[in-house]
Amino acid sequence: AKLRLKQQDPQAAAEAADRVLAIMPKQPTALALRAAAAAGQFDFAAADAMVAKFTALFPGSAEAHAIIGSLLSDLRQ
Repeated sequence: AKLRLKQQDPQAAAEAADRVLAIMPKQPTALALRAAAAAGQFDFAAADAMVAKFTALFPGSAEAHAIIGSLLSDLRQ
């Protein structure tokens, strides 16, 4: 999923993250990457929902926000 985001392919990133989450629904990096993929598709409601889920599972972690910020920065370049 991370590679697909670097390639600016958020749809493929979402699919990759979903495959991981189907097996490990609480995997933090997969949740963060799925949120970033949603943001990359400009589906901010889905991104917000995924960040909320991430935050509920991992309070105090900024991983999801950092990955989303990095992706959105990359998309602007």
